[in-house]
Amino acid sequence: MTYNDAMKDAITLKYSGKAVDDGRMDAYEVAGNIIAFTDYLVAVSKVAYGNEAKLKTEINAFSHGSFRVEFILDYAGILATLFAGVSSPKDIYDLIRDSFSAWKHLDGEPAKEITRQEDGQVKIVNNKGEVNIYRAEVINIVSSPEASAAVGRFVKKAVDKDIDAVHIEHNGTEIANANVSEARSFGYLMAQEKLTENVVEQWLMLESPTFKKGNKWFFSDGANSFYAAIEDAGFLLKVVNREVLFGQDDAFLVDLKIQQSGQPNALKVERTIVTVKEHRHAPKQSNIRFD
Repeated sequence: MTYNDAMKDAITLKYSGKAVDDGRMDAYEVAGNIIAFTDYLVAVSKVAYGNEAKLKTEINAFSHGSFRVEFILDYAGILATLFAGVSSPKDIYDLIRDSFSAWKHLDGEPAKEITRQEDGQVKIVNNKGEVNIYRAEVINIVSSPEASAAVGRFVKKAVDKDIDAVHIEHNGTEIANANVSEARSFGYLMAQEKLTENVVEQWLMLESPTFKKGNKWFFSDGANSFYAAIEDAGFLLKVVNREVLFGQDDAFLVDLKIQQSGQPNALKVERTIVTVKEHRHAPKQSNIRFD
């Protein structure tokens, strides 16, 4: 075996289901999926080893019984960019496995919260409140437009009612998969990393209340109008019991939590009223008569 052969490894993309039981697939779909899977592998390698990493792929064989395409990964370009002593970059298989896990965890929705921990890992809270911990590189993959667009093509668009699932195998062992119900989770999801959080005391003017549980109220701070959730259970109970009456332009002194999330070039701001400290009715206008 030559050095170049030793720097190569095989990974398999497999589809299963009635549409491919005979080992055949539409030629245009095959071509599109091969390109998309290659784009995904290249994007993962760049996240793992930097933009200068060069991962070469070759098509080795098609197998029947299900539709399978074997890719040969040439690591020589990657190893040329890494420090001496690295024998093979096996991390790429962990990143494939964990990125699929992260997309499934998010279930097609942006993360509710992403927090970097002291050990360098990242905590992802999905919209159901479920928590998973991943390496930081995994977040870079699922938030990468290139990787997400690619995985959306060979998973989300490929898996339908006639194709039951997509599988990725390494050395005969499955490392990632997605079935019909999970396929919709794959695609571009903006990682909502918590950037800043502050609580300030502020007067707000009420523009529109809402009495449906879970809905946000509409306020103005004198310069901007915005929606804000109210966490103050005592105040909300008074509203339910009709102990608080509202009028146009009423003002509230509140502790306002302002949370900035997303990425520095794509920010999202959420406002939450933690405590309602004071409520003042707008002054009544005097009746002025013109005789």
